[in-house]
Amino acid sequence: MSSTLRIKRRAATGAAGAPSALKNGELAYSEKDNILYYGFGDDGLGNATSIIGIGGNGSVVDLSTAQTVGGVKTFSSSPVAPTPTAGDNSTKVATTAFVTTAVGGAGGTQAINTVYAGPASGGSGAPSFRALVANDIPSIPSSKISDKGSANGVASLDSGGKVPVGQLPSSVTSGLNFVATIAASGSLPASPVAGQYWIISSAGTFTGTSHALKVGDWIIYDGNAGGDLATGWDYIDNSVQVSSVFGRAGAVTAQSGDYTSDQVTEGTTNLYFTAARVLATVIAGLSTATNAVITSADSILVAMGKLQAQVTARLIASNNLSDIVSASTARTNLGLGSAALLASSAVAQTANNLSDLASPSTARTNLGLGTAATLASTAVAQTANNLSDLASASTARTNLGLGTMATQNANAVAITGGTIDNVTFDGGTY
Repeated sequence: MSSTLRIKRRAATGAAGAPSALKNGELAYSEKDNILYYGFGDDGLGNATSIIGIGGNGSVVDLSTAQTVGGVKTFSSSPVAPTPTAGDNSTKVATTAFVTTAVGGAGGTQAINTVYAGPASGGSGAPSFRALVANDIPSIPSSKISDKGSANGVASLDSGGKVPVGQLPSSVTSGLNFVATIAASGSLPASPVAGQYWIISSAGTFTGTSHALKVGDWIIYDGNAGGDLATGWDYIDNSVQVSSVFGRAGAVTAQSGDYTSDQVTEGTTNLYFTAARVLATVIAGLSTATNAVITSADSILVAMGKLQAQVTARLIASNNLSDIVSASTARTNLGLGSAALLASSAVAQTANNLSDLASPSTARTNLGLGTAATLASTAVAQTANNLSDLASASTARTNLGLGTMATQNANAVAITGGTIDNVTFDGGTY
């Protein structure tokens, strides 16, 4: 009779998906997914490091079944596909023949500013390559893009994405507009617009002017012929104002670090804390009545009282513990038993290696030891020798009921007799 080999499997009524684990080289088939899985790789313990599909139309493409194929496929040569019927707008593959027919056989390069579209008149008709017309892009305004920044055109943007001041109407620029801080040196700002002003960040005199400006002063361009600084330029003297307090401007409130104790005058009641004043303080009210552990909640006075009480109550070394109130209570507190009162001759001492026992045989009996306890080490099997100290290994195997197969290695077993028949090797399910 023959034997049957059945691999691991999952029925069609089971859940989809690969097995959670396989041994290296182990197979498993899912009737649910129609995929043959293989245990790939070895983690050193015989377990597969990954599980891959190697067969079944749920894993590989076959010749006739309708299938959905995922993932990016790269072909080493141009694939050939049937050409759809002209006018087909489904999701079928469009071959070069289909595309050539769809665009009317147009080929070669096309002139610039042309579009593949219907008639320029907007009526119905076959598409072709022709010049662009305004109706092709109705969102383009009638003015040309080249009209930006020009009269009746469109405004441009500067490098910051903003409309330049020169392109804004006077109704927008008639007020004051802060530009930036500036050091009073070199030339005045170039190309100013009426209403713009700068704040002086570094004192000095601009080239061509005679007035010395201070930090916080303003220079304003009004565009008029006159000016108390230069033609078209005026200034505002802000030097009488406090520019900052402790390096902060605006509504300044005091902060930690603004003052040091050296800057604050000492009063008559709340005095400064100094080392000399602490050392001169009298510890009136000190009590030594409490002998207890000092805690973080104690005041200095209470802590010193506890400390003094502990010193007063300590044992004096020169008294050799004779000042203990109760020696028996002290032994109990140390966990000592009545043996602590025995003489040294009444106990077994380690240096004597139990030779001071009154009766060794009685001691063995008290320990529950049998007669084997007196055997030499060579007369017993020791675990460290792994049974190498047996008198006869073959006799020991016979006594254990072991046959000759017991001496064969797992990777070299020879069966010279008997049969293995009518056996099913079943991988089970997953």
